[in-house]
Amino acid sequence: MPQEVSKFYRGDGKRGKELFTFEEVAIIEPIDSHTYKANIHPEFSYGTSAHGGFILAILWKTITLHFTTTLAHLSQPHTFSLHNEFLRPCSTGPVTITIRDVRLGKATSTIHATLTQSSQDRSVCYATNHGPRALRNTLSLNTSYPSLPSSLPPCDFPSVLSGDDKHWFRYDVGRDPATPNHTLCNVIFVMQRSPPTDAATKRTTTQWITPRIPSERWTTPMLGLIMDHSVPPIENFFPDAPHNSYSMPARSASNEAAGLTSYDHPPWSSPRYYPTISMTIDIKRQLPPEGEKWLLLRWHTKSCVDGRFDVEAEVWDQEGRLVALGQSLWYVIDVSVAEGERVRQAERKGIRAAKGESKI
Repeated sequence: MPQEVSKFYRGDGKRGKELFTFEEVAIIEPIDSHTYKANIHPEFSYGTSAHGGFILAILWKTITLHFTTTLAHLSQPHTFSLHNEFLRPCSTGPVTITIRDVRLGKATSTIHATLTQSSQDRSVCYATNHGPRALRNTLSLNTSYPSLPSSLPPCDFPSVLSGDDKHWFRYDVGRDPATPNHTLCNVIFVMQRSPPTDAATKRTTTQWITPRIPSERWTTPMLGLIMDHSVPPIENFFPDAPHNSYSMPARSASNEAAGLTSYDHPPWSSPRYYPTISMTIDIKRQLPPEGEKWLLLRWHTKSCVDGRFDVEAEVWDQEGRLVALGQSLWYVIDVSVAEGERVRQAERKGIRAAKGESKI
C-alpha cells in the first residue's frame, strides 16, 4: 500500500527557509572582552518562547568562545561542569550574555554567565573549564557501570531511517504552525517498538536522536539541546497522553499498518506544561571535533511532589561510552486549571488546555 504524505512532511535534509543547522542560527558576536550578543531563533523555539535546551546551548557556545578568545592564554577550552538556573521565561529575539571571571586557575577556571533580554536577567550559569594541565597526575577507572546501549536492542541506523528496523522506529515532528514546537522539528527521534512495561521503565524515557540535516552532527555545546530533548517521564503515568513511551510506539505500529508516514500523529502537545527550573551537566567525554551523528538520551525520574519532579539524564555515544550526566529540576503544571501568566506561557509554547482534560 503506498504511503500517504502528511501535509507537514519534510524530507530529510531538504533545506528550506525553515530548516537550519545549530551553527547557522547560534551566532555569537562579541561586544567587548566579556560581553556577547546572540539571537533566540524561532526555529529553535516553542512558538515565541525560547527552548531551554537552546538557551543552554547558546550559553555553552558563548562560554567556549570566551575561553578560546579572552581566556585563550589559560589553554582551558573544555567545559566539564555546567550549572544553569532558568530565572524567567525568555522569548525569541536578541539576547545579551555577560561573563564574569570568578576564579582563574592554572588547571581549572570557573566563570559566571548571565543571559539578559529586555533589561531582565533570564538565565544564569556557572561553568568550569579545564585543559591538558588538569589531566596531570589523574586517573581513569573502569567502575563496571553498565553501558546503556548494550542493555538495549541493537539499532541499525540506516534501517531505522527507512522504517525497516525490527526493534526501533523513527518519530518525526512535522512543522505544524498550529502547534509551533519548532525546535523538535530539527531532529529525528528513534524509540523502541516494544519498551518494557515494568515500574522502573515507566519512570524513564529512552531514545536515539540525530539532527535532521544529514550533514549535521552533535557537538559538545549542543549537549545543552540534547539534555532537553525528550518527553518528560511523568507523561508515562497518563495512559491517554498522546506522547509517551507507550502511546508513541503503539501509534507508530498502527501508522505502518495503515501505510501512513512517521509524521502522521497528533500534534506535539500536552495538557501539562513542563517549565525547567535548573539543570546541572557533568561532561565525561568531550565530543570529537567533527561531532557525533547519533547520541542516546535516557531520562529517569524518581519522585514528583507538589508539582516538582527530578530528571536524571544520561547521554551515550554509539560505541557505548558515557558522554554526559545531567540533573535537572522541573515543574509540572496542569494547563486545564492553570490561570494567569502560566496559561499565557503555555500558549506561547503552543500548549493548549484543549489538548486534554488533565486533573493532576
